[in-house]
Amino acid sequence: MLAFEPSHQDARKKLDALKPASFSLAAAETGIILDALRQTSASDWCGFPAPTPDTDLVNVRMLADQRLLPSLRATSWGAQSGPCAGTGAFGFLAAPLLTITEVRQAYGKPQAERKDSDGSETLTYDRFRVLGAKDGKTVLVIFPPFNR
Repeated sequence: MLAFEPSHQDARKKLDALKPASFSLAAAETGIILDALRQTSASDWCGFPAPTPDTDLVNVRMLADQRLLPSLRATSWGAQSGPCAGTGAFGFLAAPLLTITEVRQAYGKPQAERKDSDGSETLTYDRFRVLGAKDGKTVLVIFPPFNR
């Protein structure tokens, strides 16, 4: 990983001139997104709690957990309507291997949680929101832009 001094003007000009990388989604990734979007609610895309030092450490552990995040590839999307309309968030593009119960066992009590009438659950650990289906499988992990 390269690092540079943020106030170094020549380095800043070169970095600003770089075009963002683009990539296309694999068929499996598109399927994960479509399945996950059918199971999300309009309020899943915003309203993340304020970070704390303890939850920051949990988020670092989550990033390193290949059972939760088999791939760190993510894409941006969000709610088209409802309380979070116009708010974007990022979603990881690989299906998590942990169940919602296993997420609770691995990371403890979430900062916020919701259980819907169909049995699906949403757990929020600072910058990570873990969405679970009614069968207990984890279907998606999302996180907000870091400039919140």
